[in-house]
Amino acid sequence: MLRIINSTARRMQRFGFLKYLVASTSSQRPSSAITIGRALLNAVSHKFPSNLNPNIKKYCDLVFSEQHYSALRSQIQKAEFQQSSGQIELELQDIYLSQDILPSHRGRIISEKEKDIYVFPTLAVSLGLLTPETFILTSRGRLFSHTVLPNEIKAFNRLSDINPLVISPRQTMVLLFSFLEADGDLINMLYPAILNKRDEFTDYDIGDIIGEQLADFLIQLEKSVSSIKDKNEIYKLKKTAVKIKSWNNKKYKGLGIRDEWATLRLEPFVDMGLLKKTDKFAYKYAFSENGRGFFSYFPPGQTIDTFLKDKFISASSQLFGIQVSPATDPVQILTSLKEANRILANNIGYSDITDTALLASMNLLHSSNALLEIRDSILVLKDAQKKNPHDIHFNIDRWGNLKFISFRRL
Repeated sequence: MLRIINSTARRMQRFGFLKYLVASTSSQRPSSAITIGRALLNAVSHKFPSNLNPNIKKYCDLVFSEQHYSALRSQIQKAEFQQSSGQIELELQDIYLSQDILPSHRGRIISEKEKDIYVFPTLAVSLGLLTPETFILTSRGRLFSHTVLPNEIKAFNRLSDINPLVISPRQTMVLLFSFLEADGDLINMLYPAILNKRDEFTDYDIGDIIGEQLADFLIQLEKSVSSIKDKNEIYKLKKTAVKIKSWNNKKYKGLGIRDEWATLRLEPFVDMGLLKKTDKFAYKYAFSENGRGFFSYFPPGQTIDTFLKDKFISASSQLFGIQVSPATDPVQILTSLKEANRILANNIGYSDITDTALLASMNLLHSSNALLEIRDSILVLKDAQKKNPHDIHFNIDRWGNLKFISFRRL
């Protein structure tokens, strides 16, 4: 299975917007990209009065420099000359994006045309949070939704002291796992190649590297694939690689396919703490020390599936600076797995086994500093099922792999 996200949009840079998207969708009722996208845009573009503090002033000066923002700039000039602290009307997203608590001030979403709205749910679909075409919340979407606090969702509807664009450690684990599942082939090439960089690098530097790596990867991959679906996907990606390479060594423009592909692999990693920015407005990046620790678990030649099952939790503990001890108590482990199943189960009691293991491991890591990898969780489940076949049931997918888990007695 090819793990490369081919649908990119520079306008979806902040992972925090995904919180509203999953909260706006159903586990049962189909929706449309236009409906979901419009709801998100309407929520974050609602205007509120805001004091013209230094952070807001700097944000507006740098983000709203184009001619068509002249009315807003006039508001700012009037507010500056008021004796008391002047106020201006700003979109909700701009108030949050300007705050120092965020690691990047870029990523406001706009829709110049009505048809552009369909782009906003694209990343959620690519990460497996929503189903394609019907936009129903998936098991992974329910898992991510479980990490989002009610007050974070309320903060999309009214101005709040809580900034909903901040990504918590638990949210980071779900989103990072999902990103690596979806884009692992490219990330596994890209990040080891730039890990030795000590200086800052730009989005177009990374875009140039992606163009070269993607083209070489597809040439090698094409020799080993046999299915029509994979061949068609490779054909599309090869055309994309040619377009990206056509931008090589050109000056930064802030638009175009090279910068879109690079931004998607950089800005979300700032949200999750693997990268940092000395200038929160610039598209310039460096590794955080904990981010280097996370990627140190990417040995050469290892498949992304192996990493996710065997080392993701260990790498995450490095990312968050958590000193861990292996989880050894089978009762504690099984209790955590049962609780995860209870939270994620469908209406007949089954939950996705990977998502169940991931949630259980997350809970053990953050509540007890206990280390339990995904594969070890599944081994515990298999062992428990052998001992209690009537209490624990598995379902398999069409290839015979374990897919779902159900506890008959909780």
